[in-house]
Formats: sequence, C-alpha cells, structure tokens
Amino acid sequence: MNSETKLCGHVCCPSSELEVCCGCADVRPMSDGYAIYVDGVGHTTTASRNEHYCPVCNTKNYDKWLLRVKLETEKKKQDDAAKQIRTQQKTIEAELDRARAAESSRSFGIINYSNGDVYNGVIVNGERHGDGSMVYADDNDDNAISFVGHWANGLHHGFGRKDWLDNIYYEGHWCANMMHGRGKWHLNDVDIIEGEFENDEICS
Repeated sequence: MNSETKLCGHVCCPSSELEVCCGCADVRPMSDGYAIYVDGVGHTTTASRNEHYCPVCNTKNYDKWLLRVKLETEKKKQDDAAKQIRTQQKTIEAELDRARAAESSRSFGIINYSNGDVYNGVIVNGERHGDGSMVYADDNDDNAISFVGHWANGLHHGFGRKDWLDNIYYEGHWCANMMHGRGKWHLNDVDIIEGEFENDEICS
C-alpha cells in the first residue's frame, strides 16, 4: 500500500486533502466512544477514535478499505454502463425525431420530442435551424427549463436566452451550444457575470 510522510512527521496514505496524518487531523475532543452508524442498530457511540482513519494510520481498516474500493469501483462501472445505455437511447431517439421531422417537409412548426422536449420554430431538414424556442422536459440532465433564440443544425447558435432551475439564466451569444461572445450569466441576484464568453467560460 502506498504511503507518505506528512508534515507532522507521521506516515499516512497519500492525499492532497490532508497535509498531516489522520490522527493529527482529528480535532474532535477525546471521548470514551465516537459516533458511528451500525446497520440494524442505528446511530451509536461505540466507535473507536481511529475507526475511520486510513488503513495506514489504522491497519485494522485495511480490509474495510479494500472492500470499499471494490464496491465503489463496481458501482462506478455500473453507473458508467447505465449512462452509456441512456446516451445510446437518447441518440437513437434524437435521430428518429429528426427523421420524422424531416419527413414532414415543414419549414416552421412544433416538434414534440420522444423525451418530452417541445420545440416551436423554424425547421430545416428536420433540424432546429433559425429562430425558435424549446421547452425542456422536467427530467433533463441539464436542469434546463427553456431556450429562446437562434439555432443552427439543432444547436444554440447566435443570440438567445437559456433558463435553468433556481432562476439561473444566460442571455447573450452562443456558438455550437456554448456561451460564446457577449452575454450575461445570472446565477443569483448577487452573482451576475457580464462580459465576453468563450467556450462556456468568461474571458479574464
């Protein structure tokens, strides 16, 4: 197992978060027992002081640490696989939506997407292209509410305003779905960023 000597002079697991070892970083008052949650029992104060220390500072935690790493790795693989499946499904649905819109040969109208999004505006070859508005479904990954403005090949491009939950919005210029150009990013009534943006970042 990897280890390193911290500023306190003690050996501990390598970590950019702790400059000293687990014991020296533990500032809790000394006690006969420490809080811990036990399955089937609930919250108790039966834990030892070093119960949650790294496996270098508390070698009894080595097996627990290995198990936790294994479970976290397995969960990440499962989450990544599920995310990949969702992405593939969304790609297929988007292509079917585009094909259906293209078949209609409409130049302007409403598109009801399979995921619940609703577009109203100019359509070119089944794509959002020109002035239009989008109302997003409630369960979208971006927490977006709506976009009103100009589109190019299905992406925000030109001037437009996008609103998210919690009264967050950006109003200004876009390029390929990214904030790009002059605009105002309203995060809350105090944090309002206004200026030149490039690839979703405010220019310094």
